[in-house]
Amino acid sequence: MNQTGNRKILLYIVLIGIFMSILILSLLNYPYIGDDYVYAFMWQGKDLITPLPEDARRIQSFSDIFQSLYSHYFTWGGRMVAHFFVMFFMWVGKFWFDIANSFMVVLLLLEMQWIAHEGRITMDIKAGHVALAFFCLWAFHFDWGHTILWLAGACNYLWALVMLLLFLLPYIRHYFTNGEVKYNSWMTPTMFFLSLVAGDTNENTICWIGLSGIFYLWYCYRRKTLNTWMIAGFIGLSLGYALLILAPGNWIRRQHDLTTGIVDFTTYVGFSFFIQLFLWIYLFVAHKWFKRNSNAYPSINKYFYLSNWFAGMGVLFNLIMLASPAFYPRCTFPNSVFVIIAVVLIVRMTSLYRVYIVGKKMVQSMCAAAILYYGFTYGVTTCFYVDAYRYFNSLIYEAASLQGTGQGVVVYDRPKHSDWMYISGFHIAYSEFLPVDDDWRNVSFARYYRIKKVHVEY
Repeated sequence: MNQTGNRKILLYIVLIGIFMSILILSLLNYPYIGDDYVYAFMWQGKDLITPLPEDARRIQSFSDIFQSLYSHYFTWGGRMVAHFFVMFFMWVGKFWFDIANSFMVVLLLLEMQWIAHEGRITMDIKAGHVALAFFCLWAFHFDWGHTILWLAGACNYLWALVMLLLFLLPYIRHYFTNGEVKYNSWMTPTMFFLSLVAGDTNENTICWIGLSGIFYLWYCYRRKTLNTWMIAGFIGLSLGYALLILAPGNWIRRQHDLTTGIVDFTTYVGFSFFIQLFLWIYLFVAHKWFKRNSNAYPSINKYFYLSNWFAGMGVLFNLIMLASPAFYPRCTFPNSVFVIIAVVLIVRMTSLYRVYIVGKKMVQSMCAAAILYYGFTYGVTTCFYVDAYRYFNSLIYEAASLQGTGQGVVVYDRPKHSDWMYISGFHIAYSEFLPVDDDWRNVSFARYYRIKKVHVEY
């Protein structure tokens, strides 16, 4: 077998390995107490944290989903695309989400490589580069569990970002080819639909993408490389974002959302930067190398400029959250992914032109350290989820046995997530009942399994 064939086999082995590693953790992770169970029911025309009534009805069809989304838009928020998937998977079953979500992680990693490969959708990529991107995703984002494994969280962040990067790919191809790339007539309506979906995904990303898009379209217009599909994409993105931002439910949610102040914002953003410190050091070293060697390698400019754009967008994604009344660790996920893409672009450039920004021995040492870190933290994370699986399985078994008896579940203990969080490398997604019987989290679980209540005694 030739070298190309061996490379592809190794690539598929790495992709399957990543898929299986995510799938194992997903299967062990039960639906999140609260949000996931609430979205399994027809939306009641109330806010998320109002306990479900006794007559709450489970979603049982696409018609129910669209009816719920309509009500949700006016009473809680405008993320129609993300919450469609949340409702859909809570209807058909989490097993199907686990499979689809594991595939989405793989697709996200491939999109990173396609961006670095000049916007080309190709499988002629190095397995090592995919493994590096996965390790960066694993190691340099500190709210991993709530953006990758949690059903509602993954649909709102992972899935949303996959759709956004898919939208960006044609523009990146256009950028690398100096506008010479040609698409068929179907590209215009396709881009409009894709951008409409991408525009409705996430508030703190689309605004900056759209703003920079205005400047790029103007630049292309001046160079006479502006195409109809590019305009259609921008219009669709703008409409989707308007649909997202102008949702009446946003204003209702602002009244109920937990308000986080500048201290929380500084803490989360600062810790996110600290976690990513190795990535930023690499980008800084690469920038210094570029300033010294740009004349010797004039064709590398595009990779560095695009890398700077992704890194800059990542910073702005976090800064825009200053305008939000609530800021959660999961909100840093788009920032983490864009910074990783900035690194992946530099790695692709060094491989393509056979140059070294970091010495070979240091690279080998870092690879060894990465393997040890991943092996240890993945093992610890799996142990936690096995413990959590047993815990939730026992609760669900007890709830199933009490259906129709008019009794409730009494919870005496819970997995100590705080004991696992740091040694797992921040890969724990957890949720727990509150010691208040009529709290919306407890009630949603009780309604889902048709029991009277959930009572906490720990």
